[in-house]
Order: sequence, then C-alpha cells, then structure tokens
Amino acid sequence: RWLPWIIIGLWAFFGFILYHQANATPTHLEVLKLVTEQAMKDAARLSKKPILDFIPLVVFLQSNVLQNRYHGTGGKAVMAFHDGGVIYMDDRLDPTTDEVAYSMLIHEIVHVKQEKDKDYPQNCEDWFRLEKEAVMTQVQYLREKGNILNGLVLQTLRFYKC
Repeated sequence: RWLPWIIIGLWAFFGFILYHQANATPTHLEVLKLVTEQAMKDAARLSKKPILDFIPLVVFLQSNVLQNRYHGTGGKAVMAFHDGGVIYMDDRLDPTTDEVAYSMLIHEIVHVKQEKDKDYPQNCEDWFRLEKEAVMTQVQYLREKGNILNGLVLQTLRFYKC
C-alpha cells in the first residue's frame, strides 16, 4: 500500500537530483579549463603552429608572490609568465571574463608551445624572436576583437633591447 508512494517519492527525488546536476552552474575551475582549451586553439590558429598536446596548468598568485617567483627580489613588474607546462598569472587577472587577460593567456600558451618544441633562446636575439612571436599572436587576437590595446601591446616590443 505504501509502495506506490515510495516509488513516486524516489522518482521525484532522483529526478530533482539529476535535473540540478544537468543544470548546475560550472565551477570557476571548470570554466577556466574550457577557456584555456579555447585559448590553446586560438594560439594555434593565430600563430599557425600545431596545438599543444596537453592543457597547461594555470596558477593564480598574488602580485608580490608572482614578482618574487619570477624575479627573486628585483626586476620589471610582470603580470604573467610560464615555467614548463605551468602558466602563472596575477590573481587580479581573469581570462574567463577579460579579453586582455585572455590575450595574456594566449601569449603564455605560445611560450609553453615554444618550450615544448624545444625552441630555447640561445642568445638575446633568439629570446627577442620568441617574445615577438608571442606578442604578435596576442596582438592579432586583440585586433580580431577590436580591442584598442593591441597597439599598446605591440609597442612593448620597442622596450626590449639586446
């Protein structure tokens, strides 16, 4: 006599759970993974190089920690850099919502790909060539989006000297 009510109750309960799992909002980490995968595709398309065969880990650090990790105790300010298959970004950046931060992610993905291809700088000219490739890929993305900062990013190449 209670069996139909139990079955209806279980059906409603599991239906509710399945509905909410299917319609759940993805976590920020899930969104970041999807954005990183798209940035990998954009980097490959814009740089005309094959896509990375792994998804780099993106780690967000507080600005002072980021600076110390990159420079030790001095040097120019940095908003993002890579080390192996890990991309470190200033925690004030959000490539999931900001196209300039996304362009910085693309820039760093280009460097990760260069490193994976064992394209290491042997001298200042090599380093400049690799940096120019990453900057130009970033600028192409910003131009596609009509972002006026593309010219400013391009101007950063003028500050690099060998």
